[in-house]
Amino acid sequence: MGKTRRKVDSLGEVEAPNEAYYGSQAVGAIRNSSISGIQISHLPQDIHALAVVKKAAMRANARLGDIPSSKTTAIAAARDDIIAGDLDAEFPSMFFKMAPERRPT
Repeated sequence: MGKTRRKVDSLGEVEAPNEAYYGSQAVGAIRNSSISGIQISHLPQDIHALAVVKKAAMRANARLGDIPSSKTTAIAAARDDIIAGDLDAEFPSMFFKMAPERRPT
């Protein structure tokens, strides 16, 4: 990994690659919750399909006035980049994740 940037969230501090779009939550997912060993980036059709659904949801929410029109163009462009496969490498977390153990209270 080349240069990194420091990201902080509610679980602490992590280092993310400078060139990556993803941040602390993805880094944490990579470190802490792999049970399959299959990165979601190895299933690009699933990533692209989810981006289509999220783009449609964004449009619906924009029509309802829940997303400012000033943001819809950027959101749509990002979704189009995902749908085209240009950002497949930006999904490094594992496809199957193990939930934290839950104990009855």
